[in-house]
Amino acid sequence: MYTTKNIARIAALVVAGVTVFASAASACSTSYTAPTHSDASWQEIDGIYWSVDNGVTWGNDELTKGQEVIFKIDVHKDNAGSHYADLAKIWVDWGNDGSFDEPSDTVLFGLQPVASGETDFSFISNAFLLDDSLNSTLDLLARVTCTASVYPGYHNLGDYFQGDSARYDALFLPTGSLWQGEAETYQLIINDVNIPPASGTPTPEPGTMFLFAAGLAGLAAASRKSRK
Repeated sequence: MYTTKNIARIAALVVAGVTVFASAASACSTSYTAPTHSDASWQEIDGIYWSVDNGVTWGNDELTKGQEVIFKIDVHKDNAGSHYADLAKIWVDWGNDGSFDEPSDTVLFGLQPVASGETDFSFISNAFLLDDSLNSTLDLLARVTCTASVYPGYHNLGDYFQGDSARYDALFLPTGSLWQGEAETYQLIINDVNIPPASGTPTPEPGTMFLFAAGLAGLAAASRKSRK
């Protein structure tokens, strides 16, 4: 159902702190300041997807106004680490103001404790209604990192902030440079609702069809009587 052909994507590839972008036909607005990371081996984005059927199918297809959409981020890590937790976040610039700073721009925040031992995990957002006021293209930013990167100095498994996800949510911003993690940007395509054009031959209503059939039956009965 879904393909990657309908989405413009930039994958942020971080090598020694330098952000390199894989080219695409079009991409996230150039007005954004791309976040950077120094080491993606600890947290890596394994996929960004969305669904309009409540998670039955996932992909990167174009969307349509009036749909409800949920977002998912898949995370992979090669190294466990000694920090408290891994973090993931997705923003959408709903207002097309060139930033992800509005509180409503945050569509997903996830926290996975390192103690769980998981090296592959996912986070899924709540549902968002694509209303008629939205632009036809919206920029999306996804980012993964760890609690040690957003709050250096408080990264041990037993640190004071363990379990305080709201604090880490507030600290995890869409801008700036972080040590661990990775960032990717996408452009969502949102189409208007397609209204079928009026047909040259209108479809009869059920009542009209009944009257028409009754008329034909009457004509047939009259024809039989006239032949007797």
